[in-house]
Amino acid sequence: MIATIHPFAARMAPELALQALELVPEDGVVVDPMMGSGTVIRQASDLGLTAIGFDVDPLAVLMSRVWTTPVDDSVVARVYDEASRVVHLLLVWCRAGRSPTWLGSHATGNGNGRNRGRAGRA
Repeated sequence: MIATIHPFAARMAPELALQALELVPEDGVVVDPMMGSGTVIRQASDLGLTAIGFDVDPLAVLMSRVWTTPVDDSVVARVYDEASRVVHLLLVWCRAGRSPTWLGSHATGNGNGRNRGRAGRA
């Protein structure tokens, strides 16, 4: 089964295009003028091919950029470990009966520790 990043509404049948990738020479370039969520360019990259994609849909561009940007696994592991540590500390804090009041002020941008509610109303 072919992995996808998002159930893209205008999705093509990727099997057709992906079968064609097997015919591209090692030094070939794959150009996808309507890349959608980036399935073809991602698979081409995974096969070691140079891939270029275009789309007029900003959501398609965002999804393709996210799905095809290389990420260092060690960076992901460090961020996960740090987030896990923070969540653990928050749970300990809350179970001790304390309220993380700073959370409301940062979440609303209020800065005074009081939650202003929706749309910044006072």
